Amino acid sequence: MIQARRTALILSLLGLSGLCLGSFAQDRVRVVIGTQNNECRIVNTYPEYWVDGRPFFEHAAAFFYHRIPRDRWGEELLHFKEMGINTIDLYPFWNWHEPEEGVLDFDGHTNPQRDLRFLLRLIDSMGFKITLRPGPYFTGEWRNGGYPDWLMRKPGFGMSEQTILDGRYPGFRLCSGTNRTKQRGMVGQPDSPHLYTQVVSRPSGVFFLFICGRPWAAD
Repeated sequence: MIQARRTALILSLLGLSGLCLGSFAQDRVRVVIGTQNNECRIVNTYPEYWVDGRPFFEHAAAFFYHRIPRDRWGEELLHFKEMGINTIDLYPFWNWHEPEEGVLDFDGHTNPQRDLRFLLRLIDSMGFKITLRPGPYFTGEWRNGGYPDWLMRKPGFGMSEQTILDGRYPGFRLCSGTNRTKQRGMVGQPDSPHLYTQVVSRPSGVFFLFICGRPWAAD
């Protein structure tokens, strides 16, 4: 009799545990923003970042390609890979890629270290994800905060030579529209390692654009 009661109790507990597990088997998922291969979700009230259909934690490292010879990019990126980095953070400085007004260089024809298209292909081929910060403002990380010399000397910005030498820059609102066309040109198609674009280097709020594509593959 005692053995039968024990058996019944065990079976009851197993049945109850099955019901409990069944009630939690289906996660409650709500997509907040993004696309199917790059999105922020709320899973059972907790925020999660999903890339390529699974949770993703970004281990990123900034890669200042402007300061590294082009033929060493692969070697330096390999060091990042060995450290467990999965995302490369890039700063395509405006004044680096448009040294003269109307003269754009993303393929290295004026300087091999401006070959951003090659770098993006290289990063993609090594299995990294990519984040971009096109600016136009980068504070003290780069000459003129990233603004081109020719832009700052335009009369409309009211920048004296002394003001420029003092390290002061035009307001973001004055320049953001000027650079917007270049940012739009980097938008591609789905199926990409490109996670997001941060519009400003250090904004007062968070400004991220979820953009998917391989714009460097266009040629």
